[in-house]
Amino acid sequence: MPPRTTGLGPNSPAKNPGAFLNYPDVTGSALSELGGIANGQAALEVLSALLKFIFSWVLLTPLSVIIAGKLLARRLRLPPLSKQLFRISLGQVLKVQATNAEVILGFTGFILTLTILGLTSGARAYHYFKLQFGVDPGHFTSLCVLSSFLLVGWSTLLFSTTLLTYLRDPADRRLRRRQKELLEKISKKEEG
Repeated sequence: MPPRTTGLGPNSPAKNPGAFLNYPDVTGSALSELGGIANGQAALEVLSALLKFIFSWVLLTPLSVIIAGKLLARRLRLPPLSKQLFRISLGQVLKVQATNAEVILGFTGFILTLTILGLTSGARAYHYFKLQFGVDPGHFTSLCVLSSFLLVGWSTLLFSTTLLTYLRDPADRRLRRRQKELLEKISKKEEG
């Protein structure tokens, strides 16, 4: 007959859940110890799922949509379509918002990035995410997180290249300045 253990020894039910099956008289304390472990693991899994959801859907994806929308709106001029507002507020720590064209361009960029990523390398991207980040938030959520990263990446690249082109060409700057002045004159005449 195996020795009866108490506490967390090597044959403890807490360290070896199958160990209590070897005992002829399973006590209530061993079973309650196992139940506590199972409840703790379930609570940890719920907390982990909640953190994955908050990080990917409540924070990461909206932030990437706002940042990319702001970058893209600076380079891709859209006429005012309608009043749009997308805002993230985390108390006094973080307040970010996108308006009008920024919202439209941000969401459009995200949806296009997600679609292209999903169609070209969906399963591979999912397994890559699991392997590289060590987290498995699920197939679709992994693709959304990767799309968020890619969206900010390619919108920053587009913004940087167009900004460098703009800064290098003084004639283009003069033309844009003159265009802006004319648009302001026209808008003042329409208002007044």
